[in-house]
Amino acid sequence: MRSSLHLLLLSLAAGINGQHIFKLSTFKSELKSTLTNVEDGAFLFISSSDDSNYLRNIQIETAGTQFNALDISNRFFSGTSGRKIGLKVLRGLSITTTNNNTISSKLFGQLYVTTAAQAQDPNFQVYDVVARETITPTDNLSKTYVLFNVHNYSVDSSYPYYSCIISNLKQDPNSILVMNTGIPGQRLRNITKFFVNPLDEIAFGHFFTNIEPLSIPLPVFYITGTLGGPTFTMESGSIPATTINTTAVSTSGLIMVNDDEIAQNYTVNFNADPAYDGVCGFMYVSELLKGVEVQSGLYGLKGGFTGFNLDDGLSYAAGEMEGYGRMVMVNATAPNMGFYSYQYYNLRGALLPTPSATPTNPPTNPVTSKIPTITTEKAIIPTTTKSAHFETFSILFVVPVFFQRFF
Repeated sequence: MRSSLHLLLLSLAAGINGQHIFKLSTFKSELKSTLTNVEDGAFLFISSSDDSNYLRNIQIETAGTQFNALDISNRFFSGTSGRKIGLKVLRGLSITTTNNNTISSKLFGQLYVTTAAQAQDPNFQVYDVVARETITPTDNLSKTYVLFNVHNYSVDSSYPYYSCIISNLKQDPNSILVMNTGIPGQRLRNITKFFVNPLDEIAFGHFFTNIEPLSIPLPVFYITGTLGGPTFTMESGSIPATTINTTAVSTSGLIMVNDDEIAQNYTVNFNADPAYDGVCGFMYVSELLKGVEVQSGLYGLKGGFTGFNLDDGLSYAAGEMEGYGRMVMVNATAPNMGFYSYQYYNLRGALLPTPSATPTNPPTNPVTSKIPTITTEKAIIPTTTKSAHFETFSILFVVPVFFQRFF
């Protein structure tokens, strides 16, 4: 009775909308895990870089036939592609393991069961992100890509356990691209959407023709795209640099920290054109730990700044400032903050009028205390190094004009 109750709760926990996703560490040696709410014709995938001997000890049974997890995890369309071939599920699904529970608890692989409709959709594709691979659409139909980041063994904690790099991302200017945490139709976090193009969160509808390489430290996420979906290159790993120099005047990028990472300070140096007007802004989502504060500030042309608080209870925010951003700093002063994602952007606008006269001998270090500031919550002082007392997480915008609006 105890085992049956456990299995029922196990299935209900992740079997929403006919889909299931579990870490392999979930399955224990004393239990036969029978998954409920599994649709006939669904696909089962296993994504894992765990020891092959341990994977062989995990048995999956469907349609009266047994398969081991290693064989399923190695089902790829070709030896050069990470695209996976699903195992069709018929007449139920159960999992057993002969690994002892100590070994099972250390496994990092994941088991994923789709719905039957997803399995029948050729535009719904599942990938392991391993070797460098470019995805190029061949038609004009909408696409969904579910991407599993295989576990990377980080000895010195210098990079996250699960991570990939998405680069060379291009899309039709009339299309819509959204990146989400987890799997389609099932929320693994309170937050799902973390990167969008165009960005219309604050009613501006900005489309980015240039997107910086994105470092995404998530076990699994998915990309949806209309009008054929995006073209992009993916590879396992993370971008180690904490100073980002953008590659175009108008651009968008991403800073993301997952729960298992040590938070670091980030600086984004925008490739701005001072002859033009422009706007800069962000979309921010988080699941921060209780008691961690988020602050953001804006620098004016002569050094004034303004700040506002985003406390740990705020899971979403979006804002825009009139004027080019010169720099944005994301400073973590807590080593383990939880999850946050920060999509930043900078866009060139109209050509600025030529000033009638240029002041002579402009001060190189203006006194910031005499510059007027506008404060929505409270002003903050920028720091570029971690504080000895871990208390706050700050976001600082540097732009060549004063703060105009915040939504």
